[in-house]
Amino acid sequence: MGESKAFRKQVFHSYGDRLIKLITLIEEISFAKLDIRLAKFLLEHGSVNTPIRTTHQALATELGSAREVISRQLKEFENKGWVKLCRGKIEITNHDALATLLPLTKNFR
Repeated sequence: MGESKAFRKQVFHSYGDRLIKLITLIEEISFAKLDIRLAKFLLEHGSVNTPIRTTHQALATELGSAREVISRQLKEFENKGWVKLCRGKIEITNHDALATLLPLTKNFR
């Protein structure tokens, strides 16, 4: 690292990005409700025409929660008609309803 300024810059840039992601995740887990974090994830990774191919366990790992909690929240979203749950994928059926959970400053269209 001492011999290559470009390599050192890349390593520290990558380290900085990972640190920012970790701090953001800790902040979201500490202060944001799970339904808001889940809605944000769904809106960032899918749309009405594009299902999200993932599992409840993968979502739980991504959001720093337990699979059971994610499953319960997704089932609540499904009961409200906001998403449709299928094996290995989640379809957004009501984008606007999910977006109402997010702060007004976010736009996921």
